[in-house]
Amino acid sequence: MKNPKKEAAPKAPVRARAHADGYETEAYTPLAAASAVKGPPKPRIPDTPLFMFQHRPGMYQLMQGEVVPRLTKLKIGAAGVNGVGQDSKGNPDPRPAIAQALEDGNTIIPFDVDGPGTSYIRVPKGMPNVHLSRWEKPFPGSHLVEVAEAEFVAWLKSLVSRGIIPACPLHVLHTLLANKHREWDAMIERPNYTHSTAYERLKADIQVLEHEIEQNGGGEAAETEIPAPPVEPSDESGVDTDGNGDSGEES
Repeated sequence: MKNPKKEAAPKAPVRARAHADGYETEAYTPLAAASAVKGPPKPRIPDTPLFMFQHRPGMYQLMQGEVVPRLTKLKIGAAGVNGVGQDSKGNPDPRPAIAQALEDGNTIIPFDVDGPGTSYIRVPKGMPNVHLSRWEKPFPGSHLVEVAEAEFVAWLKSLVSRGIIPACPLHVLHTLLANKHREWDAMIERPNYTHSTAYERLKADIQVLEHEIEQNGGGEAAETEIPAPPVEPSDESGVDTDGNGDSGEES
């Protein structure tokens, strides 16, 4: 009787198979290097305490050619600052600071002024001690913060249209215009003032304020005389280039 044929032991699986043009490879990542690649660096901006926007009576400004409220920040993130108290657990209690601001006649803008679940406060990822407004944009590894000014102005205007902050009173408009007139008087004393962007901006601001005063029943504001740019000579010889008997320079 013949002995039964023994079965061959199974071969170990081959991890790399030979090919005519080389060997097949498999992906392999050492655990030590699994987290070696990091994300973008954090913005290089200092810690800024939690704040609430507030509006003091009579505080208005010109932005983007619009008369809008000027807001300030009521810092409420640290006990002992701006009258911020401390609760039984040692956490900052902003209620005394808010109560004092309201007593002073200021308007406190709630975090969720734009609806339930909203907030105008933003905290960069991984930076819990940095508090920005939602119109401020930080950049990785940079100390710069970009402000979406047009969007911010639109929001400020909405605070007025929704009745949260009153419209700029007429007497404040006159004060703003008087300040611009003083800026204008100082500017026209400078040489070549019409060549600056500040000249165009100031001229536009004055026209905006004069229009706002007229629209708010203040009558026609005393218009600021906007002189034409001086005619410049074609060379430095002082030759009369405009035919009026002078060298084209303003006296």
